[in-house]
Amino acid sequence: MILNGSTPSESLFNPTFATLLRDSGLSQISLQRLFKAKIITSTCTFEVMVRAVDDVKAFLKHYNVNGSLASNILDANVGELLALRAGVKVGDSLILSLAGERIFKVNVSGVFRSLSQLDSEVIVSLALSEKVFGDGKVSVIEFYSENVRVLANVLPRGLRLLKVQATEPFLEGLSLQTSAFLQAWSTVACTLIAAAFYTVSSRLTMESGYEIGLLRALGARKRLIYFIMFAIILTLSLISSILGTALGVVVVQSISWTLSYAFPGMPLEPFLEPFQAIQITVLALSSSIASCTIYILRWRF
Repeated sequence: MILNGSTPSESLFNPTFATLLRDSGLSQISLQRLFKAKIITSTCTFEVMVRAVDDVKAFLKHYNVNGSLASNILDANVGELLALRAGVKVGDSLILSLAGERIFKVNVSGVFRSLSQLDSEVIVSLALSEKVFGDGKVSVIEFYSENVRVLANVLPRGLRLLKVQATEPFLEGLSLQTSAFLQAWSTVACTLIAAAFYTVSSRLTMESGYEIGLLRALGARKRLIYFIMFAIILTLSLISSILGTALGVVVVQSISWTLSYAFPGMPLEPFLEPFQAIQITVLALSSSIASCTIYILRWRF
């Protein structure tokens, strides 16, 4: 990252050397201008950070976008947290004010989720920034390079380099670590579920001794008794798996919503997809049925 201030929002310079950066072999070069503006809605007015980028599609291509990416100077993409706070959705118009003097309106073409501070920002085209300010300046230049020494001969005085974490490798590593943790935790959870239902099966079988003896006296075969016990255990397993998954989703979602309202800048909004809910339910159900089946088959009726 190249800037000339202590923070990106305080930085401002003329990017006349951007062509030299491209000629130096740097990739993923992004020119950005950050400025603060006030959002004016029918219910409230508050200050937000506006990030103008030279290529909106390339900047947001790795994030989930509801709608479409900004394609012209009057389009804007809004972060998910900001959209919730301002009460806007795809297709709405957004009024932005700069120091109460310049007011311009943009169309919300899409709402994106990045799980970062970008979710509280407005992303517009750099062409809109040039039209509003008319000076052609930018706040930062982001790029990717494994060797920043190539900039020594092209970087003007007064500008400095700020090394930041490469986003894609970092997210890939974080995703792999999270996946490994979830796999280990799912194994532990399934083991606990199996142990719990093994205990439930033993208690249920012992407490049903009179009923089982009565069935045997009436001439019921072992296969029928096995089937009855298995049907009871299957019903209990199915009900408990569904209720457990539903309760877990409600508790986690309630906590995340509470934290999101208490701390608007925190990107805490976990959401369980239908496939994930089905997968968790099937795993819990399989673990419970397996443990119950083992116990029932070992029991001598």
